[in-house]
Amino acid sequence: IQKLDHPKIIDNRRFIYLGNSALEQMGVISKDKKEFTLLKMLDKSATAIGKRLLKERLLNPVMDRTELERRYDLIEKVTPHTRYLDEVMRGIYDLERLSRRLVLGKLHPFEINHIYDSMTSIKELMQYAKKHKILKAAFHESEVDEFLRDILKSIDLDISRRFTNATIDENFLMSGVDESIDTLTKESRVILVAFEDIMAKIELLLESANANSSNSLVTLGLLEKEGYYISLSKNRFSMIESEFYKHEDFKGFVVKKLTNNVKITSDFTDNLSDKLMKNRRKIISLAKDRFIALQSVYERRYALLFDRVIGYVADLDVGVGSSKAAQMYKHSRPMIVDVANDENFMQIMQLRHPLIEIQSQSGIYVPNDIVMGNRTYMDLPHPKSVMLDLSVHDSHDINGVLLYGINSSGKSSLMKSIGLSVLMAQAGFFVAASVLKFSLFDSLFTRIVSRDNLAKGLSTFAVEMLELKNIFNRATARSLILGDEISHGTETLSGVAIVSSAIIKLSSLRSIFLFATHLHQLSTMQEIRNLKNVVDLHLSVEYDADIDKLIFNRVLQAGSGSSIYGLEFAKSLHMDSEFLDIANKIRKRLAKDFDELELLVKKKTSKYNKDLYLTKCVICGAIAEDVHHISHKSLADSSGFIGHFHKDAKHNLIPLCKEHHKEIHDGKIKVEGFVMTSSGLELKYEEQLNKKDKKIIEPEINEAKNQEEPKGFTLDDW
Repeated sequence: IQKLDHPKIIDNRRFIYLGNSALEQMGVISKDKKEFTLLKMLDKSATAIGKRLLKERLLNPVMDRTELERRYDLIEKVTPHTRYLDEVMRGIYDLERLSRRLVLGKLHPFEINHIYDSMTSIKELMQYAKKHKILKAAFHESEVDEFLRDILKSIDLDISRRFTNATIDENFLMSGVDESIDTLTKESRVILVAFEDIMAKIELLLESANANSSNSLVTLGLLEKEGYYISLSKNRFSMIESEFYKHEDFKGFVVKKLTNNVKITSDFTDNLSDKLMKNRRKIISLAKDRFIALQSVYERRYALLFDRVIGYVADLDVGVGSSKAAQMYKHSRPMIVDVANDENFMQIMQLRHPLIEIQSQSGIYVPNDIVMGNRTYMDLPHPKSVMLDLSVHDSHDINGVLLYGINSSGKSSLMKSIGLSVLMAQAGFFVAASVLKFSLFDSLFTRIVSRDNLAKGLSTFAVEMLELKNIFNRATARSLILGDEISHGTETLSGVAIVSSAIIKLSSLRSIFLFATHLHQLSTMQEIRNLKNVVDLHLSVEYDADIDKLIFNRVLQAGSGSSIYGLEFAKSLHMDSEFLDIANKIRKRLAKDFDELELLVKKKTSKYNKDLYLTKCVICGAIAEDVHHISHKSLADSSGFIGHFHKDAKHNLIPLCKEHHKEIHDGKIKVEGFVMTSSGLELKYEEQLNKKDKKIIEPEINEAKNQEEPKGFTLDDW
């Protein structure tokens, strides 16, 4: 913890609360390093410090409108300059890591070069940004110049760039930095001059032997264990060998022949070598100590400058990277509106899932429009938006959506795309939509991925209930809640009850919520139907019989859609035919093929009266295919009237299956018409059974009674 920064107090009121592992559930981050996440998609950073800030912002979205507008503005300002700014920033090293190493006194000599090069690039960066009014720095150019001068005055960058702390083998500090080093350096230079005199005399012998060369033929070698020596190639030495041994100045010299060179030493050169080696060791030791001391000086002088420079570069890098991503993926700038504390608003046009649309190679991503909350803040209505259809919202603001659809229709993708757009917008990024106009949220909850928690001994259902409890404890009118198949971990009856209660609770809070579900019973429950701010929508899927395939249109449409589709999906996969037949028979027995809601949604109306929907047969509840006139059509006059009512009046028409329609015409069933009862209008009819038929049919009638089959059929039923 040496020299750590003081802890920063985080104001929770500034950040969105992300509940129930929202980041992982929406694919923002992942424990699987190979998984493609939103973080990876948005990361176009040129620097390491930019990458860190990008992640910090994405994982900590804020509620500060001023700061968000500043981030949006920066993205727009850098857009014409991204190529140049990106190129300059790629010359900036990880200053955050380097400054920390500097604080600890652990910089390598070559790393001071990295800091110098980075600050040089930053100076160029801030000059350009200032000229084009892109981003104002919290420091002055003169401060950067002062730091650069200080480095040049102290460090020989041509030498320091070669060394780590473990490989330093010569002084890399400038003269005047350390007096002791300067003194030892002068002594060493005198010793080197003595070596150079001996080497010069050998050069003269070579000149006399016509062995001249543009390169130095005699060099000073060094072996760490043996010290300094004079070196010459064997061929060159052979040319002067006789003269060398005769020369007065070289008496007592020893020549050791190696593979390619000769090694020339003497007692005199050994003495010089010992002194030079001793000085060299002292200089290296002193240079290391002085370098550590210099780091402490730099830290005291420039700590604040480093902090401000790092913040400036990171901010600019995230802005440039965000602009590159926005241009690459056609993202647009969000628009924030201020609303009262108990209000909210969200309008998203041409919404796409940012990850799926760039990963999908199978076709163009189908966008959808979302309008929820107080519609008085809305821009001009979008003509194709189902959520602006009066038949959907009935002049009420929409706070909740129950989203239905076949498996693979895109329910989860649509739900996640809403959450990702809000998260990106409140992290300061552009979004995958043509328009996002919204009020700031204070919390975002997800209930998307179902899993148990073995570590805590919790089942999938237990985890679901705890997450739902967390939502209820924290949700407000400023919350966005996304749920996928809530309570699917328990049996259907309890699941419907729990989800219904959750919908009623969130509806009363006026939170914005979207639940993807297969529980079609929800849309028929009176408690849910009474909620004016909750609507049913579905993602359309069509079955093309000609090609025997499901066509996923993925377009939001009104209503809950088909309530029976699991087998159709299985059929489209061409599963085992015997398996499918058995499943289909069981489904027909359990659900009588279709329930009332499914048939209503299909909106198959009678050709006689458009207000009469062909749902189920009034006799048996099977699919209604025919319409029967209670008072026969043949009784009508030329104007179509039977007495005071028209033959095609709704009360004179009843939907029937073909079997019972035939039985009525055969006289086996007598329909008397509608009568008023304490429960309202009911259809009165009776079966005409003779004794022979009674023996055959009575068990079926008794069985029907045991199953509590209704004998009456009210007008409300269709």
